[in-house]
Amino acid sequence: GIRRTGKVLATQGTPRDSQRSAMGNGESARRPASARRAANEAASAAEDPAGAFAPQDESSKSYWKQFKDSYDEIIDAIIRPPRVEYAEEHLGPIAFEFGGVPIARADFEFKNRRGLTLHCSHWHRPDLLAPDFKTELQNGDDSGMGSLRSEQPCLVYLHSHVACRLDVLPLLRTLLTSGVSVLAPDLSGHGMSEGEYVSLGWNERDDVADLLEHLRTAGHAGTIGLWGHYTGAVAALMHGGSDPTIGCLVLEGAVADIKQLIAEWTAKGKEQGYSVPSVLITAGLAM
Repeated sequence: GIRRTGKVLATQGTPRDSQRSAMGNGESARRPASARRAANEAASAAEDPAGAFAPQDESSKSYWKQFKDSYDEIIDAIIRPPRVEYAEEHLGPIAFEFGGVPIARADFEFKNRRGLTLHCSHWHRPDLLAPDFKTELQNGDDSGMGSLRSEQPCLVYLHSHVACRLDVLPLLRTLLTSGVSVLAPDLSGHGMSEGEYVSLGWNERDDVADLLEHLRTAGHAGTIGLWGHYTGAVAALMHGGSDPTIGCLVLEGAVADIKQLIAEWTAKGKEQGYSVPSVLITAGLAM
């Protein structure tokens, strides 16, 4: 997400330095001008893979601008996708019943290790709450955080790229009537959570670790499982491989090769009219 532009800084040297610069050292003096020009172009490409191909003549600059805009749009679609905007009422009612079973939703937020605030929702059976939270409810404390103190098994749903916790709603009926509680976060950079960029599972795996630590600290005594979709599956897989306490993993469409994924997205972009040579994508991935 960081764009670099190469700059040449002019420095004022001594006359001897100027003389050396004019004559060149032994190696550069022997190199033909074409080789030196190629070396300079390669250095520019390393700093700015798209800018290295910029045309010099005025007649081509309009085409170049369209070309570079297409490149930027594809990169932004990967690391800074459109954010799903929604209101809390889209999450559904706070309390309801499925087949005579009472269900309650508790919304909460917490900060991850990068200092970003993540928003989460936890659907649970209030009749299975721990005794201490029932007492809190009787005393008028319904902040929602105590709802995590339950002995219910908890399934954490991790949404896909360009999505949010709303993705879990179609699954609630099946999951809740099976006896588990369901917790769904907006991963960093998605939905209502903070964060400007996404990382296709790399930073999101830390979101998962921080969420589970928060969940256990709150007193959840049940078994925890992870259900991940697409890049959420990548985060679940990366965390689950190092956390032996995870009871189960449900993985949908986990990305196996990031380069293949970006190549597929680039191909889709070309179908929609974006023209970005593969060499630019390869150069960008190598940085």
